[in-house]
Amino acid sequence: MGQFLSQLRCELTDLRWGGDREVWVLLDDLIYQYGGPNDRVIAPKGFLTDFCSVPRAFWWFIDAGTGRKAGAIHDRTYRERLMPRDMCDAIFRSALRDCGVEIARRYAMWLAVRLCGKEAYKGPRNAF
Repeated sequence: MGQFLSQLRCELTDLRWGGDREVWVLLDDLIYQYGGPNDRVIAPKGFLTDFCSVPRAFWWFIDAGTGRKAGAIHDRTYRERLMPRDMCDAIFRSALRDCGVEIARRYAMWLAVRLCGKEAYKGPRNAF
């Protein structure tokens, strides 16, 4: 089980990704420890994120707001390719649990990145 070592502080920007996805900027480092003391992911101050990119058709089931911190950490691991994709997704699932996302939604969100995240992971670094 992991833990967030910092609070999420962010601000909405005027940017939009994919036409309608809101883009947020982190106002402080967001730190997630997923294992031992050195097993951390840091989404740095100034990092741009859309948190959890949930297609509009699934908003009724997947409340992306609850997992915002997990989404920012996952964006960081994918964009920077900090580790293999399966590990990025495992950390996302752990972080969702630590955000309090209930098990059915957590599984659905994890499954979505496993099934649909390959292209995002393979895409240009630092691009959305």
